[in-house]
Amino acid sequence: MKLEDYPFHDYDEYTCMYNSYLVLAGHLSHTELLERGENLAFIFNPTKEYIPLEDDVYEVLIDYFKNMEYYEICTELQEAKKLAKLLINF
Repeated sequence: MKLEDYPFHDYDEYTCMYNSYLVLAGHLSHTELLERGENLAFIFNPTKEYIPLEDDVYEVLIDYFKNMEYYEICTELQEAKKLAKLLINF
């Protein structure tokens, strides 16, 4: 699919961020989300074995949810980021 063919009018920023959080925090896998039959978007490639911390996906999500004052989600993402660092350095 070419970028100009992507249906941007269907893009939902919150759902994209929330789906990304669900996967990074370990609540659901991307395949479980796909099984729901929804159109999905993530701010990272969920098919990679791990999320490179260089992309700082965690910080993007933490900033997004902090602005929305969803502090529990921010805390979960901070913990997930610490775990990811440990796993990458293992």
